[in-house]
Amino acid sequence: MTREQIEELFYGKRNQERRFTQDFPILPDVWMEYGERPGARVELLLTPHNRSGAAELAQALRERLKMEREVRVRGQGRWAQEHAAVEGAPRILFNESVVLARFSFWELMRVAM
Repeated sequence: MTREQIEELFYGKRNQERRFTQDFPILPDVWMEYGERPGARVELLLTPHNRSGAAELAQALRERLKMEREVRVRGQGRWAQEHAAVEGAPRILFNESVVLARFSFWELMRVAM
């Protein structure tokens, strides 16, 4: 999909634009990046919940990735098939306030969400 098509899905046609409010944890620019580059890993900035920190979030993501790798090694499910085409490895780094994660679309859905 082109960026223009994705923006139209979010905001409507240019001459019929309506007010947009963000009530979902993933910003439209992230969806647009995955739409423009399906199958690619995208660098994401993740903000931890206010009751936990970036280190805890990074550790939880690493644990979920480990579980997903085990599922993929066993060759189970659609995720394993879709993920086989993604190149490189996911990456998780953090500082005192945010986590940088380099995830494919399926990793975003199955690991981060």
